[in-house]
Amino acid sequence: MFKKITTFIKDLGNFGPILAFSVMGPGVGAIVLSASTDVWFDALRSHPMSLLIFLILGLILTGCSLIPTHAVSLLGGILFGHYLGPMYALGTITLASMFSYILFSRFLDDELLALLKKKPRAHMIYTELLKSHGLRTLSMVILIRLSPIMPFAGTNVLLAAGKVNKLEFVFGSAIGLAPRVILVSIAGSKLSSLDLSQGADRSLFVLGLIATILSLAIIGSVSRKALRKMVTHEPIQD
Repeated sequence: MFKKITTFIKDLGNFGPILAFSVMGPGVGAIVLSASTDVWFDALRSHPMSLLIFLILGLILTGCSLIPTHAVSLLGGILFGHYLGPMYALGTITLASMFSYILFSRFLDDELLALLKKKPRAHMIYTELLKSHGLRTLSMVILIRLSPIMPFAGTNVLLAAGKVNKLEFVFGSAIGLAPRVILVSIAGSKLSSLDLSQGADRSLFVLGLIATILSLAIIGSVSRKALRKMVTHEPIQD
């Protein structure tokens, strides 16, 4: 058992540590942001170039998995109000997702794909869901982004490692992230200081739950078709 675990970790290569960092980094960043709000918040809000600073730092820090998208969304609402805040926040986070995809792609080889190829069924499901290039892949990215159980930074790494088409990745990310970012940013517009415990209303949770159920349903359907194809050697049809 220990040998299998060691072999599996070795096979992950750079993917394992990068994924772990992307999942833990935003949480640590949230703690640092909350603890240091008194140091930087007022200076940022009163700075004549606050928008440019917000865009640049939001893009870099979020794209590098150093702060959560929740913080960027709230800050957008606090700094720029009910109407402009959501627009700036969504633009920043969408660009950050693309920056993250490009950045992590440089450090990720083909470890994940190599592991998938060792599992024919898993590889077939991956191919059908995320490498089919079209509406199915776009829809799957949207649902993944809508789901509350899929962290933004970790999803960036997974999709980058899976070499999902960049165009479908960025459009799917923008559409899927929009409800969460907009609602949280609107909630932020009612605040006078950064409070990461604040968020959107229950409707966002319901939307995310529906997206999660749909994602699981699609994966289940594709899994059954993949198994049938492996047994009967018949092509998978929609």
